Amino acid sequence: MTHDGLAWGFLITRDHLHDRRCCCELGIQCNDSAEGTEKTHGSEDAQQEVSDRLWHQREGIGFRLLDSDGALYYEGRLIVPPGEEDGELLFKPLDWAVPYAGCATVQYCDEQGQWRSL
Repeated sequence: MTHDGLAWGFLITRDHLHDRRCCCELGIQCNDSAEGTEKTHGSEDAQQEVSDRLWHQREGIGFRLLDSDGALYYEGRLIVPPGEEDGELLFKPLDWAVPYAGCATVQYCDEQGQWRSL
């Protein structure tokens, strides 16, 4: 299924690889942080709406990205169109994180508050 006409997006809200707080405590500059990385898809207006919802309204499904050893690399939020909450768009953050940082797993929080890998 193609998602060309559907608006979606994600935002990295925490970079555990390049944690700015740790960098500041160590007195080193940390410009490699992925924190604030945003990817959106859809028409220009739809992308702007998704971006506003991610940044200003803090909406979205929480996710975590981990390496093959289970080390937590990133946390973020994902917005998908209605009806796509269990679809392949849930893998979009991982599609970004595999080539960027070598992540191997994306996790989402279930109804019981437990992180589950897809």
